[in-house]
Amino acid sequence: MKKKLVYSTLLLLFITYGIYWFRYERAFSSLKTVPKETIAVFQINLRNIEQSFLLDFLKNPLLYTKKKDSLQAKKKHPSLISLLKFPRNLIFYATDSCQLPVFYSEPVQVKDTVAFHDFLTNNNYKEIGVNSGFASIYSKNHHSFILKESTLTIGLHSTKTLSQINIKNVYPSVENNVEVKKIFNFDYTTDLQFWNQNTGVFSGDFSNGCIRFKSDAYSDLGTISKKYKNAVAYIDGNLKIIPFLQDPITAEKRAFKKLTNTSLDSINKYWTGNIQLIFHDFKTITDTIISYDYDENFNQLEKKKLQQRTIPHLSLNFGKRNPSELWSYFKKNNTFKQVKKDSLFTLIPLLPLKSTFLNEQYFFYTDTIIKPLPSTMDTKGLRFFINIAPFINNTPWDVFKNKQLQQLHSINGDINQKNQFNIRFNCKNKQRNGLIQLLKN
Repeated sequence: MKKKLVYSTLLLLFITYGIYWFRYERAFSSLKTVPKETIAVFQINLRNIEQSFLLDFLKNPLLYTKKKDSLQAKKKHPSLISLLKFPRNLIFYATDSCQLPVFYSEPVQVKDTVAFHDFLTNNNYKEIGVNSGFASIYSKNHHSFILKESTLTIGLHSTKTLSQINIKNVYPSVENNVEVKKIFNFDYTTDLQFWNQNTGVFSGDFSNGCIRFKSDAYSDLGTISKKYKNAVAYIDGNLKIIPFLQDPITAEKRAFKKLTNTSLDSINKYWTGNIQLIFHDFKTITDTIISYDYDENFNQLEKKKLQQRTIPHLSLNFGKRNPSELWSYFKKNNTFKQVKKDSLFTLIPLLPLKSTFLNEQYFFYTDTIIKPLPSTMDTKGLRFFINIAPFINNTPWDVFKNKQLQQLHSINGDINQKNQFNIRFNCKNKQRNGLIQLLKN
């Protein structure tokens, strides 16, 4: 009897491991094709993500159990994942013939079209209409579902909804397709991979405690300056090496104008893009607010009220290579102001900075200037770091109230002059998968 129990247990374990190995560990590669005019591709390894959730569930089962009331149980609807038959790796591509920046997925099979239509209705997807007589488009929040019978294509787009599509991009002819691995070094084992004809290939890795994005050809910028060791955040290098900051969009210009009352275009005429901004820490200061009132005999009474506020202790400079026209522009627009013995830099009115001129460049700071100053990286690239907790505790900014951001300990990264990068999102819990911590919190 004991032998049978042992054999049965071993057989069950063998079958379980066999199923696990067949689904997650075996070598697997399928033919992936995209249109020949494709200019960008990214792939998500859905099987790796599924495996991570499975292992996390086995390690932390209580985190996946939630009490639901009877009303919620009655209104339960099938999830999108349960309605679709996803491949192991899901490919998205963009072509140069797209009127808008749109990424289309490879075809995905719908298991139950009736249930899928119910899902679209229950989740308030807007039906754009039928395109070319055979494909229905449903759009919401920068993604769309393009349905042709039981075949689904997912579209990801910068606009909130997708008004029209190019059928040739969604359903390319077989003759016009090319294998993905002939375009770039496609690796089906990575968690995420992206290729662009201008910037090359970068990969995403979702491991315990962090999420990392790294260019395949990335070369390190070198060791970090000791002056940054105790900083809560810093940016050092040249912002204009980042493509989307070379020509700021209207929304960025409006945000800068609102913050500084100054035109970003005007500054860009003279600014080379170099910046060294260091947040050393936060400090609490006490302001005395004086007001006056009168007593019953009309005698003037002085009232004092103490008000505390938290401000960052920071230092800032724009590097040595900026032309003198930049400082002339600031002076012309009264950005420099003399208050008692201090020369103040008031680019940001809510946070005036003291200024001093050293070694042919201006330095700005809130408290005391750090000496000796760390050398800038403006000839190498851009490096940045932020420790999340001090900003959550000391700033009222809504961005730090984000639930996903609150799962992070810090973010750091390097970008070199070839737009190759290495960026890490470091989570508070180093034992759980980084992606799952952001999705399941």
